[in-house]
Amino acid sequence: KSDVIQDIGLKHNHIGIEGLYSLCRTLLLPGCFIQKLGLGKNSLGDEGAKILRKVIVTSTRLIELDVSANELTCKGVKHICRGLRENATVKFLDLSANEFSHNGVKEIVKLLLLNKEILKIDLGHNRFGRNDCNLLKRALLFNTTVQLKNFDKYTTTDYVKLANVGLK
Repeated sequence: KSDVIQDIGLKHNHIGIEGLYSLCRTLLLPGCFIQKLGLGKNSLGDEGAKILRKVIVTSTRLIELDVSANELTCKGVKHICRGLRENATVKFLDLSANEFSHNGVKEIVKLLLLNKEILKIDLGHNRFGRNDCNLLKRALLFNTTVQLKNFDKYTTTDYVKLANVGLK
């Protein structure tokens, strides 16, 4: 018999890479299922995102993933997005406060074009320019199911006028 773990909330615990390895080993055990994984502000970095990718791909019940404020660069966002391209259950993704820029946005655009199961992505507190906003706007024309949340926080407001396409 398998049990569903409803929610693991480890936000602001600074678990680091070693703590993440231990957690992921547990989450990858047969019969272990998770619905919400809150790992915001844990200093995971790009290496942590790479470790999480396998959990993301294999978790068949994961609905919500919070990797906010984890010092993810474009490389880390790439690992998360590639995992999510192979996952059809995640509905809510928090990538806020990681300060990634253009190449990270390109990975999110690829994700939006390939995965229409995600309903909300929080992109607040990152570094986007006009071209990044235009890329996201075009992706939202193809993926009408997703909403970008807090997109305009800590970005230049002149760049963030996306005609409210998919933004809430």
